[in-house]
Amino acid sequence: MKSLKIFVAISVIVIAFLCSGFVAALTQDQGTARALFTTEILQAGQPATASIFFGSLASDPVTVTAVSLHFDWMPTGQVVGYQLTTPVTIESNGTHLFDAMQVQIPLTVTSGMHTYTIGIDGTESGATFSWDSPTLNIDVAGGTGNVTATPTPSNTNSGGQPTEQTNLLLYGATAAVVVIIAILIIVFMIRKKRTQPKSTTKQSTSQPETSSPEKKPNPEQDFNI
Repeated sequence: MKSLKIFVAISVIVIAFLCSGFVAALTQDQGTARALFTTEILQAGQPATASIFFGSLASDPVTVTAVSLHFDWMPTGQVVGYQLTTPVTIESNGTHLFDAMQVQIPLTVTSGMHTYTIGIDGTESGATFSWDSPTLNIDVAGGTGNVTATPTPSNTNSGGQPTEQTNLLLYGATAAVVVIIAILIIVFMIRKKRTQPKSTTKQSTSQPETSSPEKKPNPEQDFNI
């Protein structure tokens, strides 16, 4: 009996929750949108005009109250758009082209491909929703920001490092080795010269000549007086 009461209470809470208007509405796959710009390439520092084209795939009609655009150069949460003075109701599988809006492209935006998303706010079956489109691309030209330069092709080695840089490193390493070897040779010669003993006076190898004995007169030798 107690379990039955708990089951009834949970059922009432679930029914009340479903009827309160807090159900999820207009998931991402239930809508399509794109921005129609007056030019395919936006110019940095110049205004651009865009109109949002939205299609609803929801089973029930949706009422749109606001539309917006968010570009990748904007801070998180910042958008450009407007609130509709008169909400627009789009039937199931219906489409609508909203009034154009002006977008100022900053001069500091880099040239190249950028991304943006479309935001649609409204209600479906009494439930409010805030729908965001998948990421879309737009090209920007003439930016004075940190323009990403196209890298020029250069010869690379098997490790992916430019050959010129590799050659410079090799030359530098070779020069360093040569200098180190030269310094070691000089140090070795200086140390050898310091540790070498002084040469002693070279003694003559020849024996001193012995004086020949004095010749005594031969007694038999005649003397002239």
